[in-house]
Amino acid sequence: MTSIQKQLKESEEKYRMLTEQSFLGIAILQDDLIQYVNNQLANTFGYTVEEIMALEKGGFLNFIYPEDRKLVAEQARKKQLGKSDVINQYQFRGIKKNGDTIWLDMFSKTIDYKGKPADFVTIQDITDNKKSEQKIKESEEKFRTIFEAIPDLYFLVSGDATILDYRGKEQELYLSPEEFMGKKVVELMPPYLGKSIVELVKKTLRTQQPHSFEYELEMKDKKHFYESRYFYMSKDKVSIFIRDITERKNIEKQISDLAKFPSENPNPVLRVNKEKIIYINKAGRDLFDLTEGSKIPKSLEEIIVQAFDENTTKILEVEFGDKNYLFNITPILQEGYVNIYGGDITERKKSEIALNLEKKFADDILNSSTDTVFVFNPESGRAVRWNNVFKQVSGYSDEEIASMKAPDSYYNEEDLKRASEATKKVLKEGTFKVEMPLITKDGRSIPYEYEGTTLKSSFGDTLIVSVGRDISERKITEQKIKGSEKKFRDLYEEAPIAYFSIGTDKSILRSNKAAERLLGYEKDEFLKMKVFDLYPDTDYGLTLAKKVFGKFIVGESVKDVELQMVNKEGNPIWVSISVKPLFDSKGNVIESRSMVLDIND
Repeated sequence: MTSIQKQLKESEEKYRMLTEQSFLGIAILQDDLIQYVNNQLANTFGYTVEEIMALEKGGFLNFIYPEDRKLVAEQARKKQLGKSDVINQYQFRGIKKNGDTIWLDMFSKTIDYKGKPADFVTIQDITDNKKSEQKIKESEEKFRTIFEAIPDLYFLVSGDATILDYRGKEQELYLSPEEFMGKKVVELMPPYLGKSIVELVKKTLRTQQPHSFEYELEMKDKKHFYESRYFYMSKDKVSIFIRDITERKNIEKQISDLAKFPSENPNPVLRVNKEKIIYINKAGRDLFDLTEGSKIPKSLEEIIVQAFDENTTKILEVEFGDKNYLFNITPILQEGYVNIYGGDITERKKSEIALNLEKKFADDILNSSTDTVFVFNPESGRAVRWNNVFKQVSGYSDEEIASMKAPDSYYNEEDLKRASEATKKVLKEGTFKVEMPLITKDGRSIPYEYEGTTLKSSFGDTLIVSVGRDISERKITEQKIKGSEKKFRDLYEEAPIAYFSIGTDKSILRSNKAAERLLGYEKDEFLKMKVFDLYPDTDYGLTLAKKVFGKFIVGESVKDVELQMVNKEGNPIWVSISVKPLFDSKGNVIESRSMVLDIND
């Protein structure tokens, strides 16, 4: 053996020793045959070196995932021919001997091997890295979907209430982002509101506790009501969630007005016994296509029976075509009927919050919400994700929640039917809204309103994201309103003094029983008359009545004016009348409240 041959052999031995100790898989490919392979590469694919070296021509492609073979084969061919238009480093999927799929990072280039071009290949298994990247991506997607289900505007502010970041639809903003980003709230909002926001930001930073604040704001010539919630984020940052509660406020007002003047209410109002409709207003007739004497609407039958049996107020949401209505069913057992008040809730606003934050920040935001957030698999009932509020409200530990079946574990048998319907709706349409009481670990029942959507897991399973808000205070408020309204109606109807409400067009809008007794007309007859029909054509009758009406129409009150009216029989009656005008929000006179006292005696 010559000295050159000896040196070459020693060099080859050293190279072999280095490659066998390398953490990288190394191979030499020439004429589509494996000319050399180290143990690391063989172990990566789960084969022995001998098995790989025994491969037939082109057999190495069996180690490549089918969809990636074209790329790998093309690059191997070019490098074995010594071409220059090649990709030296890229990633692809491989197939192990046991069938598992792995991700590989390959660096390869053309070398001279035994006088001919060959493809020198180094491979590193990056499967764990790929799995970690996928988990991070899935986690970010999951949290992004959860936040998109929270219908609030979001602002991040500094300690002096300078706006640092925001999420929300621009059409729901008071100002455009260009106008408010980087500026202090006191420079942007009306003085009374800006000052209140700054004080709440400071209070949140000082106490490190959440705070809330309701306010009204004029936007696009319309008054809106908002609920803002403040959460401590760090020593100089506060998160603010803002929800438009205009519709809720409007519905509360509608319910209040409804009981006073049901015939004029634009929303459906019904009174029913256990068999038929006793009263239904125009909006109700149009919605249900029913009249007095008709059978109870089928969509309300079950909840009406429950209201009678349990003697409790019931709340029900019903779909009619492309509209949704919220019905309040209040039983009056001593009278043998229930009153039903409906409100159109179709236009409830939602806003999307797209938060491009890291997972930890997303966790902080999620757990700072006072709403419950719960993600579960509807097929298995397995809880996938929940926030601290849900854990605190339900009273269960993380371990208990993870082992419990949803929604069966949190609602009674009756509400599970509604939960089942809500699940079907969200799986079909993508969203749902439902009210159901949450049953806690200690047996308490807390009324909640849930809104939700769906998302896909990394395994292709459909998950449901449910966001719940405690509506206990709203329920209490509704009960109080109903109680006060009944008292008002009773006082108005049963008052010994005659009362009238007169419109600016001289029409008689309302009257009580005393007015009917005084003049001898029925309520329906009054509604067809004009106010001047009630006065004789005399100086102390029609002439004086027109003067009183003239003062009322310009917004002046009139007190204790004595004049003559005429009853249904044509007989004059001396009365003392007091008139008070009522105004709308713009200061325009809309009707009168007239009190008429019989002074014939």
